[in-house]
Amino acid sequence: MDTPTDSANGFPAGNYTPFGYLDNPYHTLWLNNSGVIRSAPPSGFRFREHHTVLQLAAAVNGRSYCQPADFETAGLHSAYHSKNIFSYDWKIGALKFSASYFLESDRAQGLNCEVKIANHGSAAAMVEVRALLSVPRLDFDHYTAGTLPGGALIRRFAEGPLYLLYTDAENVFRAVSSSPAGVAAFMSEGKRERLQDRAISVEGDFMAAILSCSLAVSPGTERAFRFTLIRDAAQAAALGKARAALEYFDRRRAELREDDARFWSRCPQLVGDWPEVWKRGLVYDFETLRMNVRRPIGAYQRHWDGMAAAIPRSVLGETALDMLAYSYADPETAKEVLFGLFADALAPNVPCMREDGSVNMVSESGAECGTAPSWCLPSLTIRSIYARTRDRKWAQALYPYLEEFMRWWLENRTHPDGAFFFDNSWESGQDQSSRFQIEQETGGAGVQHLEPVDLHAAVADFAGLLSQFAGLLNLQEADEWQKTQEKYRQGLRKYWTGQGFRDIDRRSGRHTEADFAYLWLPYLFDLTDAKQNAALRQKLRTPEYQSLKSWANWPPGFQAVVESAWAMGERVLQAEHVANQMDYLYGWWDRRAWETPNALPRAWGHIDRPANLLEYHPRKWDESFGMIDRSTNPHAPPREHADPMPGVAAEQWHNREGKPAGMENYGWGATLPIHLIRGVVGYRDLPPGAEEAGFLLAPSLPSTVLQPGNRLGMRNLHFANIDFEVMYEIKENGQLRAMLSWRSPTPAALTARIEGKQVAASVGKQTSGSLAYTIENHGTSEIILAE
Repeated sequence: MDTPTDSANGFPAGNYTPFGYLDNPYHTLWLNNSGVIRSAPPSGFRFREHHTVLQLAAAVNGRSYCQPADFETAGLHSAYHSKNIFSYDWKIGALKFSASYFLESDRAQGLNCEVKIANHGSAAAMVEVRALLSVPRLDFDHYTAGTLPGGALIRRFAEGPLYLLYTDAENVFRAVSSSPAGVAAFMSEGKRERLQDRAISVEGDFMAAILSCSLAVSPGTERAFRFTLIRDAAQAAALGKARAALEYFDRRRAELREDDARFWSRCPQLVGDWPEVWKRGLVYDFETLRMNVRRPIGAYQRHWDGMAAAIPRSVLGETALDMLAYSYADPETAKEVLFGLFADALAPNVPCMREDGSVNMVSESGAECGTAPSWCLPSLTIRSIYARTRDRKWAQALYPYLEEFMRWWLENRTHPDGAFFFDNSWESGQDQSSRFQIEQETGGAGVQHLEPVDLHAAVADFAGLLSQFAGLLNLQEADEWQKTQEKYRQGLRKYWTGQGFRDIDRRSGRHTEADFAYLWLPYLFDLTDAKQNAALRQKLRTPEYQSLKSWANWPPGFQAVVESAWAMGERVLQAEHVANQMDYLYGWWDRRAWETPNALPRAWGHIDRPANLLEYHPRKWDESFGMIDRSTNPHAPPREHADPMPGVAAEQWHNREGKPAGMENYGWGATLPIHLIRGVVGYRDLPPGAEEAGFLLAPSLPSTVLQPGNRLGMRNLHFANIDFEVMYEIKENGQLRAMLSWRSPTPAALTARIEGKQVAASVGKQTSGSLAYTIENHGTSEIILAE
């Protein structure tokens, strides 16, 4: 097996869905609400602000390709699908088209586009590329539009943004129109009769600007049409930016490609005989996570996790889960984000916060809240990142904040008898959950009557983390925190019913009946005894739990289930659950058609179901949530029943109809890579307190890929300063041949052990090398590093 090369991999080429987002890196809710930038079927993009849509059509030898069905028959897909650059690719006869979009600057004031046409045939072709910018009228907005040399613009009568569509190409037709029918006739048939050099829209609901370029494409040649869309406050400034965007077009695109190459040269990628949809799904997830890592702005001094790209805010739980996934690709940024989460917090309990410093989660009592140490398992994330990076300086910088956080919970969320409580269900992360045994008008209602198992177990584990870090740093608090962990480990006994762990309702003094994934945290955190473990194993083998139907809706619940199953030795079960989830979700992210079954009538198609390119609606469409906003349209489908766009991860993995739902481009929706890496490929951390440096390789390959001869691997994995790739070859007897290749900037020696016995070792210390050994599927090997 070859060792990984030092060259950048670049963005992984593929046949991706023609839906997705471009990252608007400085977009925030309050300080810079410049909006999400989202694909507009069939081949364009939409600015959220004023719902401005940039769309393309093409005519080849007089035949127009305008509607989604035209592009579908031409094999529309995306060959490049990163947060920085998005392409639409299709083929008409011997002509290969690629329309590439990217922002003209990080401040998202412009969108660049280049349409390339390559002729692979033997006959010349005449191609016309038509670019359409359309703006629906909102409320009392009135628009004026006109042409100018090189472009066409749309602006309000009064203050507000100006939109300029501009090119430096020759042989360009420019026009504007307030007539939807006239624009439709041009885009679909090339008719120009109802297009003008100047137009206004006062009573109407529509305004459009058009650029069209005719290109003769000879056999064996490639032609291109490039243009930019600029939004600005004044015409002179917009023209200056448009000319600069075209002048620096190639340089800007090269910078973005280099950024993609840097990321993907380090980001885990599946290699070998895995399902192709899994390979693409991993890309959708990591690109979603990239878009949710936001630039420093306002109260955030460092990179921060926005949780949801459209309405970013910082939340401890969601950041922890997102950064566990992101750390496998970019551990340095993940460490920065987690440190900043605590360092930039308004208070020790890390209240949920917007970029302007406003608190995003206030209870009915007025308390400024953050999520609990139980929600999304922040102690697991921090411990895992430290185990893989071995960054003592990071642990030292983070430790005071973690200690302050834990002391806050011990002092502010315990009853006089020491029992823990959540102030409200939002704080638990389980908004208005029935586990709290009361009616809740809001998630801010008080729930102090419930003693929660998950919080108690998480505090015990967090104390263990603090003891580990204090010991690492030679601090005297190490013993204190070890005793605290043991105290709460023993305290879990009162929650044990003989069948499982249950919350206690202090009003009655009895255990509640609620049973759900977060009550398994004592098992996940290794706080249980053999009898308790046996009870969970028995439960996991029942049909109800093996189906996982009611447990896989939300990423935090799925994490609790599969990590608990792994801890209990139910490796086959957890691997099959991960595989089933990947088959379903990655198939959903990769869809080539986007339908919203509960969508609005066809008049809304311009926004949600583009059966016709030019359908539009004049009323408000709020994409701050990436979906229909019922506050401005009472007839819209409920948020949880609107199908999210493919190409990015969604907030909820399964709704009541068994489909993904909720907000698009949502960080924790993109955390399946955690379970692929940990639960299937089997790259896991050594147990806390391990005396040697190293990691586990514990493959649990699901049945669907266990064909003899298959080679199943992952590149771009990292431990300390070592980069490695693992490949499993499936043998006829069902065993696996594990092959690990690695490189290191300094000489190092690696040894593989199974059940304490050495099965492979490098020859002395080297800067690169490989190991190979036989292992059972669902077996465990230790890879030990000697530097």
